Amino acid sequence: MVVQFEKVAYDRETDGIVNDISIVGNMTFPVGRSPIGFGSPTFFFGTTLSRTYVDWYFFGSFGGQITTFHKNNKFGNTFLYQGGIGKNIAYKSDTWILNWLIELNGIYTKQDILKNVTVANAGGNRFLVGPSLFFSTHHLLAQVGISAVVTQQLFGHQLKTDYLAGGFIGWKF
Repeated sequence: MVVQFEKVAYDRETDGIVNDISIVGNMTFPVGRSPIGFGSPTFFFGTTLSRTYVDWYFFGSFGGQITTFHKNNKFGNTFLYQGGIGKNIAYKSDTWILNWLIELNGIYTKQDILKNVTVANAGGNRFLVGPSLFFSTHHLLAQVGISAVVTQQLFGHQLKTDYLAGGFIGWKF
């Protein structure tokens, strides 16, 4: 279960251009007895900077997910950095919008700790590039995409990643 809050810290609109800076924070609560997940609360803090024209969108963001210990185990903290450009494919003013995006994503993960011992073969840095599609209405947000790994420096001996695919669906209250 995730509780997330986002606040627009800066918003300036001129003729056909909107500049925004937002800050976001969330807390993930462990729920049930799932074998996946962190098993303890995690915290995310980040920011997004964007510039929107009538048909174009430019953005950059960075943030960090901080994990906590559970039974002497702790997944590595993760730091994310991202930038990209998007273009409107179709839209109906004040109703919905469909964009394509080209994203540059970086993921740096610290090493895990199991039974109070640092795991040598965990964590590292990955940099990815790829396209995605973004759709939104006043309440619904959805995105799906795939990215190729351009470079990766992993700690210890780990299987390399060739690509990542992902998506999300959100509801704005």
